[in-house]
Amino acid sequence: MATAFISYSHADEAWRLRYFLPLAGFLVALLTVSANGQAGHTEYDMCRAADNALDRIRLCTTALQTTSDRQLRERILLRRGNSFQEREQYHEAI
Repeated sequence: MATAFISYSHADEAWRLRYFLPLAGFLVALLTVSANGQAGHTEYDMCRAADNALDRIRLCTTALQTTSDRQLRERILLRRGNSFQEREQYHEAI
C-alpha cells in the first residue's frame, strides 16, 4: 500500500511539471511583454508632450530604450529625427 502512495505522489509531481510550469512560464512572459509595451507607451507620451526639441530628443531616446513595439519605435524615431532637424543637427537626424 505504501508503494501505491509513492507512485501517486510521483504522478502528481509529474503532472505539475508537465502542465503547471509551462503555464506559469507563459503567464510570466505575457506579463513581462505587457509591462514592456506599457512602459514604452508611457515614455512615448512624455516624448510627445515635450515642449522643446532638446527635451523631445532626450525623452524619445529613453522611450526607444524601453519599447520593442515596431510601430511605436517608428513614431519615436520620426519624432526624434524631426527634433534633431529642428536643432539643425542633421547628421544626428539620419
